Amino acid sequence: MILDFLRTMILSIVSFFKRDPVLVSEVVACDRMNICKTCVYLKGSNIINYKCKLCKCYLNYKTKFSASECPAGYWKK
Repeated sequence: MILDFLRTMILSIVSFFKRDPVLVSEVVACDRMNICKTCVYLKGSNIINYKCKLCKCYLNYKTKFSASECPAGYWKK
């Protein structure tokens, strides 16, 4: 979880300085969350505490960063 978080933060800072978007649109974030809701690696009972069993990240936050990736490879690039 910490390594994934650090990777996302570093890539987000790089994106910021390259003037690329750091956050994805609300539509993309919702699409990602909908994919996660059907995943076998989902843990939690509601959107506040949804967590990925592979990377241990809270999906409410992870789905919103453009640098984030699905550890199982389910999100589009």
